Amino acid sequence: MQEEHTESQLEEHTESQLLAETPNPFFLALGKWILKFQWLVILLIVVITGLSAWQIKNNLKVDNSLEVFAPQNAPVMTFLDRYRDLFGRDDYFMVSVEGDILKANTIEKLRKLHGELETLKVKVDTLGQRRNKKNQSTQTSIQTSKPITTNQSDDFGGNDDFGSNDADWGDETDQVVEEVTSLVNIRRTYAQDGNLRVEKWLDGIDEQAEIDQIKDQLINDPLIKNRLIDSKASITILMVKIDFMSEDDTAKVYRALDNLVKPYQQDDFKVNVTGAPAINASLNEVVLVDLKTLVVYSALMMLFVLIYIFRRPLMVIGPMMIVTLSVIWTLGFMASLGLGLNLLSSILPAFLLCVGLGDSIHVQSIYLGLRREGVDNRSAVELSCGLTGIPVLFTSLTTMIGLFSFETATVGAIKEMGIAGGAGVFFALFLSLLLLPLFLNLQNPDTQQVQENQGSRLIDQVLASFVGLSKNRLGRNVVILISLILTALAVLGVTQISVRHDDLENLPQNHPIKKPILKLDSSLGGAAAAEYLVAFNPDGKSKDDQNLGLKKVEYLQKIDAFVQKALAYRTPQGEQIVGNAIAITNVVKETKKALTDGDETMPTKQDEASQLLNLFELQSPSELKKIATIDSFVTHISLQMKWKEATSYRHFIESMNQAVDEIFKETLDVKATGGIYLAYTIVSSLLSDLIQSFGSAFVIICFLMIFMLKDVKLGLLSMIPNLFPILLMLGFLGLMDIPLDLNNLLIASIALGIVVDDTIHFLHHFQMGYQLNNDCEQALENALKHAGRAMLSTTILLGAGFIVYLMASTTAIGRFGVIIASTIAVAFLADLIICPAVLRIAYGKK
Repeated sequence: MQEEHTESQLEEHTESQLLAETPNPFFLALGKWILKFQWLVILLIVVITGLSAWQIKNNLKVDNSLEVFAPQNAPVMTFLDRYRDLFGRDDYFMVSVEGDILKANTIEKLRKLHGELETLKVKVDTLGQRRNKKNQSTQTSIQTSKPITTNQSDDFGGNDDFGSNDADWGDETDQVVEEVTSLVNIRRTYAQDGNLRVEKWLDGIDEQAEIDQIKDQLINDPLIKNRLIDSKASITILMVKIDFMSEDDTAKVYRALDNLVKPYQQDDFKVNVTGAPAINASLNEVVLVDLKTLVVYSALMMLFVLIYIFRRPLMVIGPMMIVTLSVIWTLGFMASLGLGLNLLSSILPAFLLCVGLGDSIHVQSIYLGLRREGVDNRSAVELSCGLTGIPVLFTSLTTMIGLFSFETATVGAIKEMGIAGGAGVFFALFLSLLLLPLFLNLQNPDTQQVQENQGSRLIDQVLASFVGLSKNRLGRNVVILISLILTALAVLGVTQISVRHDDLENLPQNHPIKKPILKLDSSLGGAAAAEYLVAFNPDGKSKDDQNLGLKKVEYLQKIDAFVQKALAYRTPQGEQIVGNAIAITNVVKETKKALTDGDETMPTKQDEASQLLNLFELQSPSELKKIATIDSFVTHISLQMKWKEATSYRHFIESMNQAVDEIFKETLDVKATGGIYLAYTIVSSLLSDLIQSFGSAFVIICFLMIFMLKDVKLGLLSMIPNLFPILLMLGFLGLMDIPLDLNNLLIASIALGIVVDDTIHFLHHFQMGYQLNNDCEQALENALKHAGRAMLSTTILLGAGFIVYLMASTTAIGRFGVIIASTIAVAFLADLIICPAVLRIAYGKK
């Protein structure tokens, strides 16, 4: 019966401009089905929402560690996992203390602080767990390149277990700190009565006179200099190594450390918690703050815009309900797949609030038009589904493709962002098709919709004036000429795009962790690190060589040569960025120095080298095991470096790669890893990821446009007004020296997926009109009638939604929002000015 009623509405209003088009039968039938089985639809939505909320509460995590952004199967990650298998975590919390360090009362405070740090207990759920690391059986025998771990403490009070013991993984305990290294327990190797002694520097030293006596020796000790204390003894650090755990739990430890040091804060004892884990934890907090801020402000902005556009409660509540549920479903989807929020994906909720409303605006605009022309409420709901179903479907598909194109990226977090974002757009489409008709059907069926007002007619006139700019030949030529000039400038800008990234810069300018990090860079070796795994391959080697392993004097000399090369490195600007180096050669040199009254040169004979290492090992086997495996087949070289923007390390990395080739050649296997190598690898892949993702999205969307319009020529022409604003945006980035980083890398593909939406609506209705009368001008008038106001509304809404990104804690996120908003505005003008000019050239003649 209802179907006959809708058909009669169609016949009655065949003269209507809106009903001149034939509604799609599938979406018309879908609208009827939804209204018929509305309680089933509501039940389905409630169940999915409940499951999503449960997943968010129990499984959604925040993770900004570099590993999240690392390219899959990147060698640097493989080597980093190998390092962690053997030697534990490579990153440290650094508790910095500023004051008169080598004073008796200050050292007493350091001892107390050191002790509290060692015994820090925090309840965490993932203690001992590693990313993508599967539990394995406990190993009890000596294995090649695998150290034996023990829970017994050595004479320095440290724990020998580096967290790589599989038996300890998942052990729920409150003891989170594995080791603290500071002036309090740093080793001192010396000779006494002809015997080698390995003890702590400050053991038994309490009086100021005793401290003054050893001051110069302590400050210039290779294990301490530029690593734990500066040359003026005005700043020192306590390096806190924690067990493996999730990023969420690492953030808990960071907060616990921060609370622990607060009581020590005094004018002459300024304490700060820094280091790479602290930066990651701070970023996690910033992401959560931005997530809440952006969602709240985006929702408020959307609400105000919807109220202004529709001025009817149900037509405001419906779209807001749709985008809110789509955000909940998306976050639940991420949690169920184990995808965490990070600096990239934190923009997703606000992004979905913006783009998810576009479909609702187009559907409701057609609905209002039908009601104004006298169509009854229920029929208007069904017909609006039929008239907008195809363009709404394809606008969602193009946005999804723009996001799914990130699957071609090498950076892991970008892939995850694409999956989650594409799913979110699908959820918004699904909810728009199911839920919006129910809200529209709740409108009072006896109330005639508000008639056209003067403001609406003025908007139509302004939009028509934009479309009419190219109505004559002169206008078309001017539009095309200006477009070509702007395109040429944009191409010039694209050639100047640079790639940079710095996690520290992503934190707000006034963040308390920034100043201490910069202080470490200026006074000590820095807060960044590079690691080198050095491995001896026993295959084909003699029995003697196998017994010696890396203790062979030839290998020790090569390791020392590499260390000296690293310490002597200077940037092209002459800056020293390597502050300190720790290697097995430190043990050899300090032992020789102790026994020979100051000679720190490397031994040249095997007997001497073996004797020195054996003597040290007898005194402190645990200290040797921190830098070499028990079979002496693998060791590591640790460089303490200044914190820099990732691409700034390029020259250093190239120099060290060359040094590896020159020094080690084919004798030892040396692999570089650690924080700076991981960051550089990630950033180095960003430009290729941008090109791949945008190229894939462009090609697929182009084919999709051809398929939707069923016209090769019109499909290809449709990409002109879509490519133009993207090219302008990228050119602007290059000309203004705004770098590509992990915050705005996705900007081109996301923008393409968004800006193509209005083009789809405009060209869909243009094609419908052109097929009716084969006249370009009438087809343009039809497209403007159907889509013009909705295009303006979505542009205002999206622009306002992305502008609220300025409320984010970080400048980069705010800049992302402004650029996207500007691109959307340019795309709107391109659809109304450039697109009609192109269509008139291609279809102007009947």
